[in-house]
Amino acid sequence: MEKKIKYSDDEISTIFNDPLLITKAIQAGINEALLRHKQLGKPICVLEAEQVVWIQPENITIKQ
Repeated sequence: MEKKIKYSDDEISTIFNDPLLITKAIQAGINEALLRHKQLGKPICVLEAEQVVWIQPENITIKQ
């Protein structure tokens, strides 16, 4: 897992004003959660075509 980084208030303001940085931060959080599920052997659920579908750990893909 990645090292946690502390940001100043100015840096946080800059990040919140940049949609690309926000998207990257959200994706990093999602990737961390998916990786944790995969490592622990726990399935995840997703919504596909208005149906809840369980995905087994071996089938979890992590976007880069």
